Amino acid sequence: MSEDRDIKTKKFIQNLILAGLLTSFCAVLAVTASSDDSTKIAPAPISKAKIYITNNSWDWGYTPKVPKISHIFQIKNMGEDTLRITNVAPS
Repeated sequence: MSEDRDIKTKKFIQNLILAGLLTSFCAVLAVTASSDDSTKIAPAPISKAKIYITNNSWDWGYTPKVPKISHIFQIKNMGEDTLRITNVAPS
């Protein structure tokens, strides 16, 4: 009888530990999921800026190897808000 009771006690303790671990795991998941929502960046409001470019492309043709070549693009803001130009990259 005592041996049967010891087995039941051990199983109860194992189940109790397992339940505690599962509860802790779920709590960590809940905290992680809620913190992900707070780090999202809200979309930028729609701007009333309006860009106008007289020549939006330029064909360099043949260019010898020189340290620097340049071209001036004329850009004008035709809108009612500040025009912000970001992420400029050559193509």
